[in-house]
Amino acid sequence: RPVHGNQIQAPTRATPSTGPGTQVATAVGMLTKLDELVPILTSLGTKHVGYGVVPEHYAIVGEALIATLGDALGDAFDAETKAAWVAVYGIVQKTMIGDNYN
Repeated sequence: RPVHGNQIQAPTRATPSTGPGTQVATAVGMLTKLDELVPILTSLGTKHVGYGVVPEHYAIVGEALIATLGDALGDAFDAETKAAWVAVYGIVQKTMIGDNYN
């Protein structure tokens, strides 16, 4: 569902951002291009294993993301919007974890 009013923007940096918020925003923008998105998330998940990320970290990041969105959007972050973001992050999380920890 589109968000009206408040808009969330990725932070401006001198180098490309690779933070979780940017990754999720990219994933949201590519939801209509799953054939392109899935391999990107799969590759990103493999890279995260090398960074020392374990599956439990994804839940922590997800909680922080949802809380941050709630703070930023205020009243616009209603139950329906929250549920949509939780669902999107769940897809990102599941795809990035994939078979990396078997």
